[in-house]
This record gives sequence, structure tokens and C-alpha cells, in this order.
Amino acid sequence: MRSEAKRLLAGAALTACVLATGTASAQPAGASAAANAGTPAAGAPNDVRTDQDEKRWGLGLDAQFVIPTGNLSNAVSVFVGPLVRIGYRVTPALELTGRTGFLFGAGDLAVKILPIWAGARYFVLDPSAGLYVGGELGMNLLMTPGIDFGIGSTPSSTDPRLGLNLGAGYQISRDLPIDIRAQAMFLNIGDSGGLSVGIGLSAGYTFQF
Repeated sequence: MRSEAKRLLAGAALTACVLATGTASAQPAGASAAANAGTPAAGAPNDVRTDQDEKRWGLGLDAQFVIPTGNLSNAVSVFVGPLVRIGYRVTPALELTGRTGFLFGAGDLAVKILPIWAGARYFVLDPSAGLYVGGELGMNLLMTPGIDFGIGSTPSSTDPRLGLNLGAGYQISRDLPIDIRAQAMFLNIGDSGGLSVGIGLSAGYTFQF
């Protein structure tokens, strides 16, 4: 009888030891799992966005040069002037733009252009900088000094002409938003006096916010 009781006590003690050991080993594992619950697994994608990525608006200043061809080149050798540019990033790669300013003509006649252009540019490789292609459509207000040089203007007039610009450019980086752009510029689409085309070159800087 006593040996039977001793065997029962020994079995109970052994069972208690086994349960205590299992509980002790389970606790650190659970604590470790809880501690690592908020840590991404190795190799998981890192979706970290910087303040620079959140900046969608841009306000820029461009120095614009236009070398006219066709009838307009008979009166003006080059246009040059400042343009103010505003842009909004619809996506990191696509930006809607608007530009306006004043272009002064150098040549035999003091022709001036006040452009009002709306357009877009798309960054081809890097979604925030590098090579981009773009286009603009809008009005070119041609201010002529009073001599008709073949583009349908009237003496001492300010005539609106539909314009289209197509081209490409390169922005150094999102942190250094200096860009250079080249465009084919159609200055008076649909004008019966003949199409005036220009080769446009511009360099600009953008303040982002």
C-alpha cells in the first residue's frame, strides 16, 4: 500500500516538472513573437515616403529662347524673355503645367509675344526627375509694331494666335529641380497668312511645395 502511494506521488511530481518546464519555454517564445509583431519580415517591401515625395505643387521660372523660322524670321531673329511656370503632380511621373510671361523679339521689328500655355509633361524613366516629354497648347498674343510681315497681322495690333509646343527636356533631380527643355513651337496654327514655326529652348528652376 505504501509502495503504491510512493509510486503515485513520484508520478505526480514528474508530471508537475514536465508542465513547469513547458510553460517556462513557451513564455519567452510568446513574448518574442509579441515584440516582433510590428517588425516587417526580412525582404518585405519598404514603403517609406519622404517629405519631398509629398510635394505636388511647383512654381518655376524659365528663361525662354525662340528662334523663329518662316515668315516671322524675316522680321525677328530671336525671341527671348522670362516665363513663370506652375505645375501640379497628378502622379509622381505626370505633371500638369501652365506657363505665361513675355517674349521680346530682336530684329528689324519690335515684335513681342505674350504666351498663355497649358500643358503637361511626363517623366519617362525616373518618376520624379530625368528625361521627360511634354506638350503645351494655348494662345500667343502677337504684338506687332504696325507693319504686316506675312502672318496676317494688322497695323499696331495685338492679335491672338493659337499655338502648340511639342518637345522634351531633362530635370537634374527632384532635390535639384533645374531642367532644360527643347521644343518645336507652332506659333499661329490655323492662320491664313502662313504657319510660323520656332525652335524653342528654355532653362528653368522649380520651387516645390
